[in-house]
Amino acid sequence: MQFYARKKYEVRGARYECNTLYHIHQKMIYHLITPKEWETAKNQPSYAAESLTLEGFIHCSTAVQVARTANNYFKNQPEMLVLHIKEDNLTDAVLKHEANSYDVFPHIYGRIVREAVVSETLIKQNNDNIFEDFLG
Repeated sequence: MQFYARKKYEVRGARYECNTLYHIHQKMIYHLITPKEWETAKNQPSYAAESLTLEGFIHCSTAVQVARTANNYFKNQPEMLVLHIKEDNLTDAVLKHEANSYDVFPHIYGRIVREAVVSETLIKQNNDNIFEDFLG
C-alpha cells in the first residue's frame, strides 16, 4: 500500500513543502490449511490448529517458505489453502524459531483471530505432485 502526504522540510534555513510518497509494508505470515478445514473454521471468530493444543503454537511460514513447507508436510494433499495473516491484527504473540541453521519460522502462540486473515490463496500440486513457488 502507498499514499502521498504533504511534508514540510527545512534545509539550511530554506523551507520546502512537497508531496512525499510513503510505502506501508504489512508484516504478513502464512498458514497452510486444507480447504475442508478452513470451510469449517472460516466463519468462526478465531481458529486454532491442532498444533496449538499439541505443541502450544500454530506453525506458520514466510512467503518464501510456503512451497517448501507444503512439499515437506502436505505431500498427500493435492491442494492446500494459504491463509495470509496480517501479523499486526493478531491478538497473541508471534515468535520466530530457528528450524535449522538457515531457516527461521514464525509461530503464533494463540488462536488466529478472523480479522487477521486478510486473504486466502489456493495452491495446487503440479503434474509432478510438487507445490511450486508461492509469491505471497
